[in-house]
Amino acid sequence: MIYDEYEPSELNRITEQLLKQGYSKGQTPPGMKDWHFFYGGWTYSRDTLQDMTFETPCGLLVEGSRFLTGSMSFMGVNWMPENDNPTVTCPYFDRPECGLVHELLRGHTTGKEQLHFCNCHLSDRVYSYADSLDKAHDDVWKEAEILWQRFSDARHGRVCKQHAAYNRATKQWSIHYDPFVCALDGCFREHCPILDAGISTRKANIYYDLKTTWTLKGEGMLPDEEKVRVEKGIKLLDRPVSETICGAILKYANVAEHIRFRKGWNSLKSRLSGKTHKVINVRVERREHRDLQQDLRDIAAGIDVVHASDEAAAARAQKSERRKKAAASRAAKLERLVCEKGYDNLETIERIRADRVLGAGRIRELEKERRKPPSVETQVSFL
Repeated sequence: MIYDEYEPSELNRITEQLLKQGYSKGQTPPGMKDWHFFYGGWTYSRDTLQDMTFETPCGLLVEGSRFLTGSMSFMGVNWMPENDNPTVTCPYFDRPECGLVHELLRGHTTGKEQLHFCNCHLSDRVYSYADSLDKAHDDVWKEAEILWQRFSDARHGRVCKQHAAYNRATKQWSIHYDPFVCALDGCFREHCPILDAGISTRKANIYYDLKTTWTLKGEGMLPDEEKVRVEKGIKLLDRPVSETICGAILKYANVAEHIRFRKGWNSLKSRLSGKTHKVINVRVERREHRDLQQDLRDIAAGIDVVHASDEAAAARAQKSERRKKAAASRAAKLERLVCEKGYDNLETIERIRADRVLGAGRIRELEKERRKPPSVETQVSFL
């Protein structure tokens, strides 16, 4: 064949046609990108693809710009514009599988909505929104908005799209209230329609204590010892949020399971550690409050008591000290370079670092010291 000399990878359809027309690998045809074996040869340029119109098996028009972001490889076939078979998602979610699509795409669905894929082909029709895939999809969401209003009316307005999902196959809305969503994404409402309550402007956080228990194996005549450690005042949320949302999390969310998932306590490594963890004393507070008397009672009972804020402060102090030592080490190294080589003899990157770390004043001092003549010791003779 005319393209036997090229890579053994499968050539795409348009490349085969162009090779038969006499083009060679080093001669990129107009409107194409340079040859790339991974994509089977030449591929359409961005401008070329944007000017093309494709069509679904049922006649919906698709703009070529829809396929700028990539292609699909499935069942041994590369579904791409260059093979005249790029795929789109069928906009008729409530219908059974279409018999017009390629046989390799039949019987394969994905997601809760049972998404179907349609293979498109190049069309000589002029693109029209009225006959397009875009309009078909837009119609689905227009219908969804109508059904949303009915859904809201049936629940007397106690709905929120932040916690809602729409199934395009069943044409049904559903609510899955999770106050963690409000805390993580932020809620800017003054009134929560689901709780039917005002959103407090006072900020707070959720604090909890973590009780860890493990057995310290004894040696020789020494028996095993049970160890208990309680870390107090741990913040659940990364930032303060409305007290209303914090209260909703305590009331409607499984805080302990949320923490267990985030900490990875269900992992094999955690289970093999021999430690058991228990979340206790979950509460909403505007700031951390310590119960000194309870701490003393816990310590008297043999419990190792620590506070999360103390450990965080110690970690910040250690990090700051490490940074200071590292900065001092970098400065000392640059000072040695200036003294040994001279500022003007440093490499460009070394001069940039010296300017940033040492500053012009310190560099002048080092240059002045470097240029001083060496001191000569005078030997006293007694002869």
